[in-house]
Amino acid sequence: MGRYDNISDARLRYEVQRFARILQRMEEDGETLDRTADILTLLGELRRMVFAWEVRCTFQGDEGVDGGPEETAADDAPDPASETDSERIVREALEQESDFLSGLDDRPEDASDEEDEDGTDAG
Repeated sequence: MGRYDNISDARLRYEVQRFARILQRMEEDGETLDRTADILTLLGELRRMVFAWEVRCTFQGDEGVDGGPEETAADDAPDPASETDSERIVREALEQESDFLSGLDDRPEDASDEEDEDGTDAG
């Protein structure tokens, strides 16, 4: 599990506001450009939080009664026109993975790697 998998809405809101206050304080003190490494570190952590929160929100309610993912029929698939960007990205990634894996299944095996029926090398 990730570090921020269970981040609440309130915690994420607080962290975004905290980042804004830190940036404002740095700007008031004239440190913004001198502390870009610190800003990037904070941004990285904030990005991780937002990503974990968004993933959780995207899939919230997708669990079946037994706690596992529900199997959905093709008729139950969401309408691509009504899906969010997050859902679209996940759907496209899963489609690409499926296409890749099916391409591996269709690939002819190299004759030099095959074994004869008696278990000896063909070469």
